[in-house]
Amino acid sequence: MGKIIVLDYDGCIVPNGQPNRVNASPFHAQILADILKNERANIVFCSSRGINLLEEVARNFEGYGMEVMNIVAEDGSFIKDRKTGKIETIAKSEHIELIRRIKNFFTDFAYDNHFVVQDGKQAVLTLLREEQIYTSDQFYMKSQDIIGYLISSGLLKDTDLEKIQIVQTLEGVEIYPASAGTDKALRRIFAQVGLDEIIIGAGDEKSDVKWLKLLKNEFAGTIVAPGNAVDQIKKIADYVGKGENIKGLLDALSKCFGYYTVADKNEQSLCLN
Repeated sequence: MGKIIVLDYDGCIVPNGQPNRVNASPFHAQILADILKNERANIVFCSSRGINLLEEVARNFEGYGMEVMNIVAEDGSFIKDRKTGKIETIAKSEHIELIRRIKNFFTDFAYDNHFVVQDGKQAVLTLLREEQIYTSDQFYMKSQDIIGYLISSGLLKDTDLEKIQIVQTLEGVEIYPASAGTDKALRRIFAQVGLDEIIIGAGDEKSDVKWLKLLKNEFAGTIVAPGNAVDQIKKIADYVGKGENIKGLLDALSKCFGYYTVADKNEQSLCLN
């Protein structure tokens, strides 16, 4: 019996809202790779980021000896099988085309309203607040302003609202195809690998709750989370680590697999049993 470990890239490996940050520190990346090699795990990377960036991340981790089996990109719009190189589209083409059509239009709105459009995506539009000091309520109101702005401009029709999903994050707003979904993508992957696998999922944001619940409730999966995870995830997590991002993930995995921690040059390290 093998293991499939699904890792959310943003928030579990690197901090959220850092579009140019590709990898974790070499120290922590090597520890993570050692754990996953020791567990003989098949790794799935998932993120709202694009395939190209996640492919770069996967290649970087290969330098530490960790092989990534699949990439689930742009909030489940696409799956890449890294063994064959095949890319499967999950989202409907008309939904993807709508996102692409409004992306350039968003650039002007984002600039005038102190947002930054995150690049490198084909089917997901991400707006990040430059000053990350706003409450969830303010973000909610701003997302409604964005939709109203698009409708009043004529670029978006009322019927188009059925084609998109809006996700609030701590840093801003994400808009992606209604037909996309990390949960849908993971179902496709699991259907191809057999049902005798042990499933482990790691996530931190509201957008991860749905697929983490899928792993836990339908596949008897184990859920781990870093200390910066939202409360909805901490409530369903089997192990919550101390520390944020990859440090918290490493601590959660150590609890999950029964490893123990030691101090090494002011960094937290794990000893494999």
